[in-house]
Amino acid sequence: MQAHLDLLDLFPQKAHSLILVSNPDGLLSDEVVLSALIERGFTIIQETDPILLRYRVEQVKPLQPSAPVIVITEGALESLPYDLWQQGQRVTLALHTFFPNLSYPILRALTPLQRARLGQVTPPRETLGERRTIKFLLEHVFGFQSSLIQQPAYFILWLGDYHQTLAPPPRANFGIRAGAVV
Repeated sequence: MQAHLDLLDLFPQKAHSLILVSNPDGLLSDEVVLSALIERGFTIIQETDPILLRYRVEQVKPLQPSAPVIVITEGALESLPYDLWQQGQRVTLALHTFFPNLSYPILRALTPLQRARLGQVTPPRETLGERRTIKFLLEHVFGFQSSLIQQPAYFILWLGDYHQTLAPPPRANFGIRAGAVV
């Protein structure tokens, strides 16, 4: 999937011995991506307790590009121990960097599968607000054509296909009502 390939491109093999990743949107939580990184020889460390983090890093020393280590945090990279921060290659993975023209709060509500599907779509050239982001996602990620909503047969077919292939759109942000797309 395109989104997976883009993430993996940020982690070249044998280039760095220590990579520090700020992952506030959980982009590295996808099992497919984590499996691919492990297959490439990376050791993944994700620990919120600073003492346990330090212990886990000490266990994999000496740090070498041939056996790279990725330390993942949901917080800012500056919150990691200074000696790690100083020697590590720093990467921030946030949805707004991958999809800069779409509304960030709406993107955060998507599941990993929906984000992967979005990664296969040609992104919009102009910045979209919340409403237009929702419309874009409904059309390109969920395969929903709002112009056909008035046709009950289309809507029923779309619902059937949608329930077989994707998780439902987030309720808090996506408004679908009979007869209208909000």
